[in-house]
Order: sequence, then structure tokens, then C-alpha cells
Amino acid sequence: MEEIEVVSTACLVFTLCMFSAGIPDCWKMWRTRSTQNVPFLPFLVTCINNLTWLYYGLWKQDSTLITVNAVGAVLQSICMFTYLVASKQKSRPMSQIFVGVVYLTALYLYLTVVITSRTVLVDRLGLAGAGITMLMYASPMMELVTVIRTKSTRSISRPLTVATFFASSLWFYYGYLLQDPYVQVSIWKPGRGLMCLALNK
Repeated sequence: MEEIEVVSTACLVFTLCMFSAGIPDCWKMWRTRSTQNVPFLPFLVTCINNLTWLYYGLWKQDSTLITVNAVGAVLQSICMFTYLVASKQKSRPMSQIFVGVVYLTALYLYLTVVITSRTVLVDRLGLAGAGITMLMYASPMMELVTVIRTKSTRSISRPLTVATFFASSLWFYYGYLLQDPYVQVSIWKPGRGLMCLALNK
């Protein structure tokens, strides 16, 4: 087995573990028919991230990107559906979904109508993916403000932090092996994992 295949498999395993971290929250919401303190936005941003990288993977014909992001998009969609069923206040999540759909539609139209070169299209799609990934990983950084203020790490999930650290490190290395700077955008993500692990000690 070649090195890139080993790294690709590891990326799949750790990323799917990271994506599945929301399943216990979804199950609890389904059972209790209450969203409690679970925010909707991370599910939506992660789904948009998955769909963007899925499109990028299709253009690059990369089976690892396609598999991970197809599964991730399905998982996040299930979590969003569960949230909507359980939520008593549906207007805010629905308006967030509307903004997400507008963003994805505008991105698709820009890439298919305005861009005529395949190389430029892949480049712009990679930039969009990198940008939304940064948003996806920046939103949990707000947890660190709570941790520092309360001097308690209860709000940080250790399994999610560990999975995020390893998945991010592996994606960086996978991007390096592919010589793909957009996949390597995860270079800064391990920093979050290390910071959270340090706070958890």
C-alpha cells in the first residue's frame, strides 16, 4: 500500500469520527424533542463546507474528498433536519438555511456562468472551500472565550478535539502529498486542537 493511500484512509477515518461527533446531540434532540443549548449554525456551516469540498473533489476526481464530504453532507443534513423537528423556534434556523442556499447558488452560478476556464474554476472553488473551512473551524474558537472566562473546560469535547487535531494534521499532509494548497488549508486547524488539549489538562 502506497503512502498516499494510507494517509487517505486515515483522513477518511478521523474526519468521519469528527463529523459523527454531532450524532449524540442529534439523538438527544430527537428523544427529548428539544434543542436545549445546541446551536444550529455549526451544522449548517459544516454542511456548506462539505458540499463545497464535494464539488471540488468531483472536479479534481479525488475519491477521498468525494467520499468524506458526501458522507459529511448527509450526516449534517440529518442533524439539521433533527434540529428543525425538535426546535420550537424555527424562524432563525430557516433564515440561516435560506442564507446558506443563497450562498451556494451564487457560488454555483459564479463558477458555471462567469468562469470559463477549468483551471480558474478549480482555483476559485478551492479558495471558496478554504474560506468556508476557516469559518467552520473559527466558530468553535468562541468556546475558548468561555473556557478562559469560566476557567472550566466542560464546554470542550475532548474526543472531538482529539479527532479534529488528527484529522487536520492528516489533511495537511494529504494536501502536501497531492501538492494541493487548498487541501493544505488545514495547516492552522491543528493549532486549535493543541490549544484545546492544553486547556483540557
